Amino acid sequence: MENRINGHATFKSPVDWEPGEDTRAILRHTKVEYATVDLADEALQVVLDWKTEGDTFSRKLSGLRHAFRVYSEQLVRTFAIEEHDGMAEVLEEHPQYASRVEGLLQEHDVIRDALDVIAMRLERCLPTDMATFEDAQDDIRTVMVQVRRHMHRECNLIMDAFNTDLGCGD
Repeated sequence: MENRINGHATFKSPVDWEPGEDTRAILRHTKVEYATVDLADEALQVVLDWKTEGDTFSRKLSGLRHAFRVYSEQLVRTFAIEEHDGMAEVLEEHPQYASRVEGLLQEHDVIRDALDVIAMRLERCLPTDMATFEDAQDDIRTVMVQVRRHMHRECNLIMDAFNTDLGCGD
């Protein structure tokens, strides 16, 4: 599900339904993790939207490095939790979703690699190298879109899995 803040799409978890007793903890945790990623995304977007003046952008570069570090750390943390608990729970209860889970886990690796490349680019960027700075910002925007889409697919998978009636009888 997408919401818009300052004209930018942001991810919001649609996990608002009441699940059975055995899935509530996972869903609450997922909701919290998605909310923290969304907050880090919003903060990063604020820095990206910051308009600079003059030949230097050292303050924006410093702010972008910090906001990107927070965003990356939260995202990597969320991925680790999903890989340990969330996706394992889906596979345990719903093995028919194995290919979707595998695809999402592979996306984790691709996104982590992109985050590492961007972090390195930001650290090496000089406050007078506008071309590198603009390229880094473009890369950040691209990965943010990838992450939003990825989280939407994850949420859809979780919703599908926990809404699946296994036909165990009444």
